[in-house]
Amino acid sequence: MKKVMFVIFFTAFSLTSFVYAESYEYPFKNPELKVEDRIDDLLSRLTVEEKAWQLVMNTRGVERLEIPSFHWWNECLHGVARAGKATVFPQAIALASTWNTDLMNEIASAISDEARGKYNSDPAKNTQYRGLTMWSPTINIARDPRWGRTEETYGEDPYLTGCMGYSFITGLQGEHPKYLKVAATPKHFVANNIEAKRHSTRPFISERALREYYLPAFEKAITEAKAESIMSAYNGINNIPCSTNKWLLEGLLRYQWGFDGSVVTDVGVPGDLVQSHRIYGTPPETVEPMIEAGVNVIDDFRPDFPKYIIEAYEKGMVNDSQLDKALYPNLRTLFRLGFFDPPEAVPFSKISKSVVGCDKHISLARQAARESIVLLKNDKINGKPLLPVERSRVKSLAVLGTHATENYVGGYSGTPVGGDVSVLEGLKNGSGQSIKVKHVRSSIAMDDMKSIIPTSNYRPPTEEEGEHGLRAEYYPTPNFQGDPFTRTVRTVDFDWGSSSPDPMIPYDNFSAVYTGKLIPNQTGVHTFLTENIDDGVRLYIDGKLVLDRWQFQIGVVKSKVRLEAGEEYDLKLEYREDGGGAQVHLYWREPDVDPADILNNELQLAEKSDLVVVALGLDQRYEFEGRDKNTLTFPPEQLDFLKKVYEVNQNVVVVLQIGSPMAITWMDENIPAIVNMWYPGEQGGNGLADILFGKSSPSGKLPVTFFASDEQLLPWDDYEPQHGRTYMYFEGEPLYPFGYGLSYTDFAYSDINISKRYINEDDAVTVEFTLENTGSRDSAEVVQLYARNVESPVYQPKRKLKRFKKVNLNAGQSKTVSFELEISDLNYWDSKKKTFVVEPGEFEIMIGSSSANIELKSGLTVK
Repeated sequence: MKKVMFVIFFTAFSLTSFVYAESYEYPFKNPELKVEDRIDDLLSRLTVEEKAWQLVMNTRGVERLEIPSFHWWNECLHGVARAGKATVFPQAIALASTWNTDLMNEIASAISDEARGKYNSDPAKNTQYRGLTMWSPTINIARDPRWGRTEETYGEDPYLTGCMGYSFITGLQGEHPKYLKVAATPKHFVANNIEAKRHSTRPFISERALREYYLPAFEKAITEAKAESIMSAYNGINNIPCSTNKWLLEGLLRYQWGFDGSVVTDVGVPGDLVQSHRIYGTPPETVEPMIEAGVNVIDDFRPDFPKYIIEAYEKGMVNDSQLDKALYPNLRTLFRLGFFDPPEAVPFSKISKSVVGCDKHISLARQAARESIVLLKNDKINGKPLLPVERSRVKSLAVLGTHATENYVGGYSGTPVGGDVSVLEGLKNGSGQSIKVKHVRSSIAMDDMKSIIPTSNYRPPTEEEGEHGLRAEYYPTPNFQGDPFTRTVRTVDFDWGSSSPDPMIPYDNFSAVYTGKLIPNQTGVHTFLTENIDDGVRLYIDGKLVLDRWQFQIGVVKSKVRLEAGEEYDLKLEYREDGGGAQVHLYWREPDVDPADILNNELQLAEKSDLVVVALGLDQRYEFEGRDKNTLTFPPEQLDFLKKVYEVNQNVVVVLQIGSPMAITWMDENIPAIVNMWYPGEQGGNGLADILFGKSSPSGKLPVTFFASDEQLLPWDDYEPQHGRTYMYFEGEPLYPFGYGLSYTDFAYSDINISKRYINEDDAVTVEFTLENTGSRDSAEVVQLYARNVESPVYQPKRKLKRFKKVNLNAGQSKTVSFELEISDLNYWDSKKKTFVVEPGEFEIMIGSSSANIELKSGLTVK
């Protein structure tokens, strides 16, 4: 009877599956078939021209097969970027400062939920910045703190970067056995960590440096996190461009690491190969070496690049087999995303746009801002630490500085959906009734008595309640022709250097239009000014041309307009880039503004306040994609202002918004409390208030070394960490070491125990110790395990991070903390044997609160 029932059931199931399969016109559209069979079917139906259009980032749909177009370029470094409103989490370097892999995973899952929610409800889905293939995270190592994109990274250590990258990638992609929520694309593979000449440099890097320093985070992203895609870098290594480096993309990535996903080039790589690297003469000549090396998605500024792929095919440079091999992973990614499947078959298609900026995500952004804050200094004043703010001693609090009202969130950001909370706003929110928080405008950077028009004075044309800024439209031509790339910007204060506002915009001969409402603070004659640049600028207010420097003019161009306080004026600013450097700034001088008077107002407020918070920092004028810092020296005008404040009141807390380390030696020597909040995301001000007012204890730790001066740095073109880069090899005295960060409580480390004193090549050991919160406040401590090879004849790191854990302890509580350590964690790359080896001999195991604050030591011997 059971056999009969099984036959009936099996027959019914088979019949149902057959009918289900028959309902699809093409087998590749049947979600019940194996992905491999679906790919083979689709490949067999595509023409050479259609295949060419599927090998670029902006694919063309195949109408006869009912396949829509698809855009590979989307961003989500710390929130869905460049696609309108989204929850903006702290910048990547800040997220790394949490040293909290669980939080990172939760944030990434929230980001991919928002990406899916926006995609599911967006009629423009599959266009740029609205799709599901995310070009994040950036897991290049920040080998030099002057690098302009340090803010996008997880710091200088390969192990920490690998762990944070793993959590971010797995959070993005989800855990469904069949479908991806989004496809992660770690970048830029490999050794892309300098902006100057990034399009042409091909440095020589030893294989040991590559294997031990530049590659481990990428290997973990591929072999453990199973990243669906990876981006090849603009630069080369060892004289070969990364996008044509067969050893890198085929030998290492696919054969050694088992990668089966898509390799996408950074945008414009074909042009670089011709114009910057100068290896190939024409665009078609770049096609074969890229495809042969292992590239699957060719990203170029030219929307008609497929014609060069077709030309290469027609000239015999590439054949059908090569095209199919290159296209195969791309199609598999689309199938994994459910691109060809009915929405009801894809579980992630049910995610609604209502998740964007939901209460849970805003709360998560605030937690991340709070946990990413690093307390660098907290001296005692009259016997007590200055922080947290003691309400019995502080009744008046002054908030001053360049970053008091402007919350710079960093590059690759969306438009904050939950309100962009500045330092001033956050401290007002958290101060309560007992503390009066006061502010006067900043006198800093008022060169020629001008200042950048604040975000708060702008409203975009399609504003929602509380939204500030302008709509920016960037055109790929100098005369506003073509399809613009549109986004909301905070203000008009851009210096792109030799780059452009968007990788899809050419570096020269582009144009932009900024539109919105201007709402003045004061009634009277306002003066508008522009920089002395070689490009064109025109300003219209209520349709009237009020400032015209469309043709180059020497000196500052000014125009005076009478405006009424609180009134709304239509503003339109046109910009034309003519070549060379690209920058556009719109300044104003409000009525009766005198910088000396404003400075005097600031100092008077500082002098009569119980506590002064001075918010200082950087922005894209100092560090950005396409721009490195020239120095670690803090902006002198900001430092001079801080010194003036300190002269009138020594109860000063400096709050830093920066994306990379700075040499803040004078601050460290003089200012009693220094708080680094990085670029803290939209909830930055609230997260800061949680820390300053003692709602939470700071727990962030530095993922980078803060050096004391430029003299402690190696030359830019030295890529060998063994020469003295990072905490692992630096022999000097840093200002703040890697892993450093203070708390409001104290922790005691004791009773280290290693399960085995002697180990062989197959062993693992357990390292245990006791951690106790000996202070009076609940807090978290990031415990760090470092290892050192004591006897190696080969030059080894002084110490190297191997494990870490964020441990929450109530006041007076203690816990046993344990780490599992594999013997492979003690290896190094043997340049002669071309493999990783573990040498017999003595190793030192160190437990500490930073790379320089080692609390416990023990040893083990490898037989």
